[in-house]
Amino acid sequence: MKLEIQQLDEVNWLGKIGTKKVCEFNYFLDSDGLFWINNISTIYGYQKKGFGSEMIQAAIEVYKKIYVSSAKKSEFNGMEKIEGDSKYTNSVTYKSSELKKFVDKLIEKGIFDKDCEQNPYKKG
Repeated sequence: MKLEIQQLDEVNWLGKIGTKKVCEFNYFLDSDGLFWINNISTIYGYQKKGFGSEMIQAAIEVYKKIYVSSAKKSEFNGMEKIEGDSKYTNSVTYKSSELKKFVDKLIEKGIFDKDCEQNPYKKG
């Protein structure tokens, strides 16, 4: 199965096999020009086949670096602003257990560096 990857616009990506949509990845571009994973999904039956890694690698070729929130859900908990800065409003939220496993695999494969994980809710 060959995954065809399309960048739909600045932050939205689509992965298809033939005419079937199997992956959708969305990134958030913050006010510092950094790209963060916002939402990623791969439909059941196509997971754990390397398509997510391919989607991330294609985005890294364009963005050069992608960040992942290391925040816990309790740190986000509906937070809308960080000290008056709206750059993370309801977009870069927290790392779910599924996303953690995915990011750990990407770090293990050398696709991500460990410093890709940052907490956008902690300044300094």
